[in-house]
Amino acid sequence: MKAKNESVTGRLSKPKIDKSDFQIMYYSSWYFSAIHILITISKFRTISAIAERLNLSRNIVSSALLFLAEAGLAEKRGESWNAISFDLHLPSNSPLSSINHHNWRAQAVQKSRQESGSDNIHFTAVYSLSQKDFLKLRTRILDIVSESREIALKSAEEDLFSVCFDAFSV
Repeated sequence: MKAKNESVTGRLSKPKIDKSDFQIMYYSSWYFSAIHILITISKFRTISAIAERLNLSRNIVSSALLFLAEAGLAEKRGESWNAISFDLHLPSNSPLSSINHHNWRAQAVQKSRQESGSDNIHFTAVYSLSQKDFLKLRTRILDIVSESREIALKSAEEDLFSVCFDAFSV
């Protein structure tokens, strides 16, 4: 029980994509999950709106939406796309987990280069700490992870955000 509580996966027992070929594609690039979550927002349910918001080609967006539909995560209604299931979690022991982390951290680095003076937070620090104080920080971060999901699930869908947390021994 302690190990379960001390892991992100243990705190977030959420559905995952069942078929491995769908998982591999979904987590191969940041834009699959970005498009998937973006279509939960009513003003971003068309190919044009998604392409403009994410600065992607219409072809990439169209292909991604067709993949999401095939994976059972989205459906098309007229010219509009809707998410069917969107509260997914990739377990930390998945070989795709590091790829997913890398994809979103690469987006964070790109955004940190482009946006000065925005409301975005980009923070990196290297500390020397006692093991006891590191465990305190780790617990606080896990609490924030849990709280962030609760907030996100109750929040109105207005815009797309990425939140990444890391704390590790070097």
